[in-house]
Amino acid sequence: MREAERLSRFAVEPRYPGFGRPVADAEYQELLEVPREAVRWAEQRVADLLRS
Repeated sequence: MREAERLSRFAVEPRYPGFGRPVADAEYQELLEVPREAVRWAEQRVADLLRS
């Protein structure tokens, strides 16, 4: 879940055009995995709670 911190800049930069740097396609593809992993983690936690 700590990887999600890497997404913080994407919450700030769109508010301030010209702030920050463009995102390379490779970085974009890599960062897409972060929310996917967060969802998998949350789904597993919920499934574990429902089983107990």
